[in-house]
Amino acid sequence: MLATLIAATFIADNATANDFFPLAPGSRRMYEEKLTGEAPKMNYDEVHAEVDVKGVPAVRVATVEDGKEITNTYYKVDKSSAWIIGNDIEHPLPKPMPILQFGDKPMKWSYEGPSDDSKLPEPITLTGESRILPDRMVLGKKVSILEVKLTSAMGGGSAQERVEQVALYGKGIGLVQLTSKTMVGKRKVSNELKLIQVEEAKTGG
Repeated sequence: MLATLIAATFIADNATANDFFPLAPGSRRMYEEKLTGEAPKMNYDEVHAEVDVKGVPAVRVATVEDGKEITNTYYKVDKSSAWIIGNDIEHPLPKPMPILQFGDKPMKWSYEGPSDDSKLPEPITLTGESRILPDRMVLGKKVSILEVKLTSAMGGGSAQERVEQVALYGKGIGLVQLTSKTMVGKRKVSNELKLIQVEEAKTGG
């Protein structure tokens, strides 16, 4: 236990949220995705340049599958936190939603806000917690791991969508693994992402 506490303190002194959620433009992270009842498929997240989203500097990350962009997500990251700014540059979340927090001890946080800037938006609630886990091997390298658990709900009544997810982030790598359960009424879908390759941003001419 003492060794674990010392290791966690050392990590906290030498890492930030940026290290666990790197957003270098031009980098790609390839994943194998498994959805309930479907064959595994491959996709990748590609990091694009920082843009202005209604006055907030954010980095666009495009998820690509079969050569087509299927989603765009805009993120903001600093030393302690990562936020989702939105999925639409013209209609971001009215306030950023924290999806990761990092500190020198386990963290807990919550969020409440509207889903968009329309006149009748769906309400979103979210609770999160994070902690450092023992180092593990990721793509041939031993790295520090940050575990982030999120529980969210959007909407109300029988149509409410509830999501429970556990994400593992590797220091200097980013998202390593994500398992999630999405529930709408009695319907439940499980999803698992596993990192299989990282392409760093190209430098030089």
